[in-house]
Amino acid sequence: MRQCAPRTLFVFASMTNLYGEGQGLTEESPTRIVSFYGYIKAVAEHLICLSDKSDLNFRLGTVVGPCGHCFPNRLVWSVMHKSTVNLFDFGRVLRDIIDVRDVVTALTTYTHLRGTYNLGSNREIMGNDFVNVLEPHMVKHGMNFPLLRDELFHKVSWVPKGFVRKITLKTRIWNHAPRTLHETLRTLFAYYEKLDAKGPRVGELVKILCIILSLPSQLKFETIRSVMDQSVPVEMIILLTKKSMKPTLIERIADAENAGLEHISLKDFDYILKVDGDTILGRDFIKNNLTDKPDAVGAGFAFLVKVEPFMKLLGGRFYSECEDTYLGAKFLAAGRNVHSYYEEPIFVSKHYSLDVPYLVDRGKMLFRMGWMPLHVVQTVFYKMPYSLRNVFMVGSYFINLVLRPNKMDIANFVTWYQVRRETRPITRLFEK
Repeated sequence: MRQCAPRTLFVFASMTNLYGEGQGLTEESPTRIVSFYGYIKAVAEHLICLSDKSDLNFRLGTVVGPCGHCFPNRLVWSVMHKSTVNLFDFGRVLRDIIDVRDVVTALTTYTHLRGTYNLGSNREIMGNDFVNVLEPHMVKHGMNFPLLRDELFHKVSWVPKGFVRKITLKTRIWNHAPRTLHETLRTLFAYYEKLDAKGPRVGELVKILCIILSLPSQLKFETIRSVMDQSVPVEMIILLTKKSMKPTLIERIADAENAGLEHISLKDFDYILKVDGDTILGRDFIKNNLTDKPDAVGAGFAFLVKVEPFMKLLGGRFYSECEDTYLGAKFLAAGRNVHSYYEEPIFVSKHYSLDVPYLVDRGKMLFRMGWMPLHVVQTVFYKMPYSLRNVFMVGSYFINLVLRPNKMDIANFVTWYQVRRETRPITRLFEK
């Protein structure tokens, strides 16, 4: 904004979730922020008002159009691909839907206005009613509406945290009638039908739950933005910022993760994306790492894990005595498809948790997991450029090699796997 010319008009697209719940809300209605995304929008509005630039701020209703990720898009996509979709609060969620083309019209037509204005269609529609509006479009595409309605649309009682159940607007600036809902739906059906001819994008049907683990002081806004900007949309983001009181860092991480998943219905998702608060992902991170539909990809700073084996093998809980390394080994031992990154995170903070107690705990953990001494030493040399403190991890490992604490259930597999990996070149020589 500082670089803008003095007479620049600054146009900002805000959101109506700033109001909280309500119907027929006007620009004078009080704001009640219920989500982190809403907080970001409120801060942006405030900064614009404090500037010396002329501003036009539109608080948008639920914008629908091709390439969107909101509920109407998911609904039409699900119909076209016979994929289930959840109707939150038993389908009683109420919204003001506006076509993206009407938003563009407003942005280009009302530039003479200044200040804040609501921008919706002045039409309220509930989730259940939206499903019924789909009927003529589904029939036109040769679909059995009564059968698919019961098969595809699942009414659930819960709503995501920070989700507003009912919010509709009163828009007072229109000098023409906005597009009807049927016009918008025709556009969506035509778009997804054309997309089918080319073949759907990888991961388009995948429902992803993202958990971001970080203390508030260490959380980077770029991390959240990189998750929200993924080419394969994320269904839900959970920020895990509550400090755990467990004695070790490894236990605190698992405790925070499990507490965050406590009230989430994991069966409603296909994958969990876990990201550290100081890690940034490329736009196609999810898309590229789900290329061959693996059960687990990556480790540590950012990894994807499939919900089905996570529930089956680990009971939907992260192991409290070990890091994510345990999860990958557990999956491999069960014959699951585990990969390293196809696309790595594009930025990772170099400030690792290198306090001595953590490294001592990690050394003990590696012994209990069945790591061989050679691999522990190799790991230290790999991480040595970051800190010489890694010698504490090696020392702890060899101390536990003498003390012999109980090993984990995957220890024998991990030892066998590492031996096989180291002897593979020799085996190949004999095969030749």
